[in-house]
Amino acid sequence: SIVVPSYNSGKFLPACLDSILHSGVSLIDFEVIVINDGSTDDSLLVAQSYVKEYPQVSVYSQSNQGLSGARNSGLAVAKGDYVWFVDADDEIGVDILSAISILKENEGIDILGIVLQEVDEEKHPIKQVCSQPSLPHNKLLTGREAVIMGYNPSSACALIMRIGFLQANDLNFKMGITHEDVEFTYRAVLKAKTAIFSDLVIYYYYRRGDTMSTPY
Repeated sequence: SIVVPSYNSGKFLPACLDSILHSGVSLIDFEVIVINDGSTDDSLLVAQSYVKEYPQVSVYSQSNQGLSGARNSGLAVAKGDYVWFVDADDEIGVDILSAISILKENEGIDILGIVLQEVDEEKHPIKQVCSQPSLPHNKLLTGREAVIMGYNPSSACALIMRIGFLQANDLNFKMGITHEDVEFTYRAVLKAKTAIFSDLVIYYYYRRGDTMSTPY
């Protein structure tokens, strides 16, 4: 399940959804859940146009609850084995198949960490973030081991997480706090019995003047 929180992101949402729907993965293997978080622009109309064309896409509207509330709402309706939070003003890369291969080879792991490529508005690379340089890449760890080795709390978009693991540990995003990603990812990783932190760069984080979130 790919959860896309959207607040006044109508001008970015098509590129985001297109990157997901044309990522090389069979469309029957995933769902896309757009949470329209009280937008006042055309975000809802844009999302609904994709619902008409792609049965894998659904949209839910709610009053504005912020990024934490939108992600929680998406998680509550997600039906997949894993969830990936993708912000509406970002895109994913075509190498997502590599992430799926890791998940299949390590069936039932709680967390797969990836790397975010920060880019400018013309998609020129700036730097990589959430790379976890202190951790061994592609090695099975417990979350506690990862923290002891120096896991750096990061963007929730850098973690692909098993939904059953999140549900069993009552892991949701805290409402009404700043740096909610830092709080959530640190708490989630500590709970993980199995985690792999890869060097896959399959997420493009756009550095814009009006983004809805910033990775840490």
